[in-house]
Amino acid sequence: MKDKESGIKSYKFEENTSTLSARIKAHKKYADFEINDWILDILSLKRGERILDVGCGTGKQVIPYKKMVGEEGLVTGADMSEELVAEAQKQAEAENLEIEFVVHDANNMFNFPDESYDAISCCFTIYYIKNIEKTLLDMKRLLAPEGRIFLAGPTPENAKLLHVLHKKVTKKALPYMPGVSRFMSEILSLVQKIFRDVKVYRFQNPMKFQDTDSFLDYYTSTGLFINSSTDAAEKEQYKDRIEKEVQKIIEKEGSIEIIKEVGGILAYKS
Repeated sequence: MKDKESGIKSYKFEENTSTLSARIKAHKKYADFEINDWILDILSLKRGERILDVGCGTGKQVIPYKKMVGEEGLVTGADMSEELVAEAQKQAEAENLEIEFVVHDANNMFNFPDESYDAISCCFTIYYIKNIEKTLLDMKRLLAPEGRIFLAGPTPENAKLLHVLHKKVTKKALPYMPGVSRFMSEILSLVQKIFRDVKVYRFQNPMKFQDTDSFLDYYTSTGLFINSSTDAAEKEQYKDRIEKEVQKIIEKEGSIEIIKEVGGILAYKS
């Protein structure tokens, strides 16, 4: 099915605090590296800078951003989900950090003046937007003359073993995944068209699970499982089948390793 406005295949994945928190906790507990270290290294934020985080979720990036730019800097977190924004606000307050939050659908133009920010980040969100070119142009408008933009999303190599297992237990083709399909192709091409000095980065992060329960907690929080069927009983069957497959691997190897691969795109305003 294609979206009438954008002409791309539609993919509905409504994130909530439960699924997002489950994945964040899994990455923190079972992954070898912390993705925020990679993002912060690329962005190189300085004290006093102004940054907008589009699709801020529960605040995973905005918290360290604020610590980098300091009290004199400005951090704005934007997300279309009121639930996620409320959780991000709670996280910021718990750390005594003054961060501005707005509920905003990035399919629409931002209600901020031109050149409001020195940097804009958009991690694991941009590929859900219908008209990406329109949104990127609006982000460019918001950047100061020497401002920069950073986007992150999965590469086609992301979580290959998970995809293999999912196909095996569901006996279906993989559901349309806009990140894998759009990020390193369509989105990269648009960034190269609109911005200058475009650089591409890759981040590999193995996740090692020692037992089936921890693996299933992660798997059932992903869009891959959530969109696997509209029938709850059928989804339970998939879960039971993948548990058996994972148990075989753990018994043989001692653990199961899923290698996450993320692409990063850094670019500057023309």
